[in-house]
Amino acid sequence: MSYWVSDSTYAARQETFSNWVAPGIGFSCQCDLCCIMRDSRQLREAEEAIISTFEAVAKCNGHDPAAKAQIVNRLLPHDLRAKYLQMYSQFHAAMQHISFGFLLNMEGCCLHISQRPEAALEAFKKGIAVMDWVIGRGTMERKMHLWRIVGTSMACGYQAEARKVLAEIWEDYLAQDTNLNLSRRQFIDFTCTFALPWWQGSTSICIDDFTKMHVLHSMAQEVTRPIKRNG
Repeated sequence: MSYWVSDSTYAARQETFSNWVAPGIGFSCQCDLCCIMRDSRQLREAEEAIISTFEAVAKCNGHDPAAKAQIVNRLLPHDLRAKYLQMYSQFHAAMQHISFGFLLNMEGCCLHISQRPEAALEAFKKGIAVMDWVIGRGTMERKMHLWRIVGTSMACGYQAEARKVLAEIWEDYLAQDTNLNLSRRQFIDFTCTFALPWWQGSTSICIDDFTKMHVLHSMAQEVTRPIKRNG
């Protein structure tokens, strides 16, 4: 619907709609998503809990997955996450909305620090699929999620998959930034900054963090290297 932000919460939408014409004068949205949310107190409570937890995680300084997971486990314990994951999974991706994407990413973070990179990678992939339905592609937020997938893929030993995702991020940069030199530097730096924390601490591949940084740097350079054309 064109008259509200695609990733807004149910509560925010209702506030906007109820005052659409003038203060206290508006309407009640009848789209499928709003009808489902209106009829389910559990979904409204789940969305509120997920969004508030995600906002708390977003305020966490740095990119340490352990610090983020600690916040998630404190505000949204495992049993509650499992309940919400089961609840949202009953709906089509287009109806799960942004909160389910956030929930999947937070679950992936907790799985990551539990030394379960394969399960974390699956959660991150599901999360990005849901968010693509809601907020589309090309945003910086989406790139951040993709770099998380890059690091986790490396933790699983899936270097080819990590490179493929890096190429996808780079294509987004090319579509948005005509200053390719600046864009290339940003991309390489951001890859090392945002992907490395999700490879660090992994016990699946026993190499030091300096070597991991070098591998990511080289991979980002390879992905951004201009293609030479004959003629």
